[in-house]
Amino acid sequence: MVLFSTNAFSQCVTTSVVSLPYAGVGLTNCGNGNNVTSTNSGATGYPASYYLSGEDATFEFTASSNSAIAVALTNSTTSYSGIYVFDACPNLGGANIVATALSSAPTGSLTFTPVAGTTYFVVVDTWASPNCIPSFDLSIAAAPSAPANDDCANATSIACGDTLTGTTAYATQDDASSTSNDVWYTITGNGDDITASLCGSSFDTKIRVRDACGGAQVAYNDDFCSTQSQVTWTSVPGTTYLINVSGYGSNAGNYSIALSCTPNIVGCMDAAATNYNSAANIACSGCCTYPVTFVQVG
Repeated sequence: MVLFSTNAFSQCVTTSVVSLPYAGVGLTNCGNGNNVTSTNSGATGYPASYYLSGEDATFEFTASSNSAIAVALTNSTTSYSGIYVFDACPNLGGANIVATALSSAPTGSLTFTPVAGTTYFVVVDTWASPNCIPSFDLSIAAAPSAPANDDCANATSIACGDTLTGTTAYATQDDASSTSNDVWYTITGNGDDITASLCGSSFDTKIRVRDACGGAQVAYNDDFCSTQSQVTWTSVPGTTYLINVSGYGSNAGNYSIALSCTPNIVGCMDAAATNYNSAANIACSGCCTYPVTFVQVG
């Protein structure tokens, strides 16, 4: 059930008062006006203040418990969408931004832990262009459990040739360098060049490789294939690597991770040599041998 209320005395933005779980279909913020702005909400800096420039729709609910809540924007007909969660009326100043999902993509999701009895305001807005979202679906409900590989200590094993799928939507932030929800995978090095790719994922991703939980960074990438990420590194036999999948800013969503391995073969790479190795990709040092040429004298 959706109710509409406006507090004329405080002039709080008009909200849709919803009960959880809520699932709105075919919604729009077109025609609502730009009621929640970076100025009246107190949002500052990039990217928080940039996604309050278009028309907006605000949904209000009161948390009944301290259990995590998931908000998901799906089936949007435009890009550059922003989701904000405030702990008070968002356009009167003084409200805290509890969580955000800001992306150039048309969809987004976030998870936050509420305080029972607190009224929250979910604002769906856009970058200045496009000005509004003609149609979108919005769900606000109890968050599913975090994925099994939410923490580095519980990283999921992945092998050369594997393509695995998952979501960071209900994960937590574990790696110190992440700015969004993240998950972990692990592989033991065998001397190959290993490539981990997130190409084809549904959100703006980041990928990072460490040599241990909390260890040194081995490889990192933000944008490789459009806004998705890919890294390649030369593995050391016996070394355990931890692969961290996260999002740019606060981005989260569904991903696909593919692992491929290229053997490093040391050999003679000179085609004129008698021991030329066409499979070699690392040149040996002084190992090539050549035909002996005899020159007749006299």
